[in-house]
Amino acid sequence: MPVKIVPFESRFLPNPNDKNDCIVIRNVRSFGGGTGNIELAFPFHEDTPNFQLSLQEAMELRNAIDEAYHIKLIEQKENE
Repeated sequence: MPVKIVPFESRFLPNPNDKNDCIVIRNVRSFGGGTGNIELAFPFHEDTPNFQLSLQEAMELRNAIDEAYHIKLIEQKENE
């Protein structure tokens, strides 16, 4: 199972020089060799459940993040 870790600065313990939190993303294969799901986990947040996304939902999340990022870049260029 491939695992990817995305570190980021915690909003609870802000420190601009330290990425002290992370999101763990892994591909969870279904039995029988199906496509499986993407699992998102926040390992340092005990009260936050893991999220299971279908591949379609994971792609929609990726597209939404890309879209939000590009909108932010456009707004920054207009304000300059």
